[in-house]
Amino acid sequence: MRPAELTTMARLWLNRSHIADRTPLRTVGAPEDIAHAILYLASGLSAFVTGADILVDGGLISVINL
Repeated sequence: MRPAELTTMARLWLNRSHIADRTPLRTVGAPEDIAHAILYLASGLSAFVTGADILVDGGLISVINL
């Protein structure tokens, strides 16, 4: 990959609407979304949760090619 291609790709991924268009929820997360997950884990509501991966990614993991 040439440096110019990398720069173009970086600009595309920094564009919030470009990212939102590719997520199932059609939105880009905010810091508060991560904070809510942390608050849940720190609260008594998560007392019965063990060994779980909690993804706060708007569903992006379900549509990317690994």
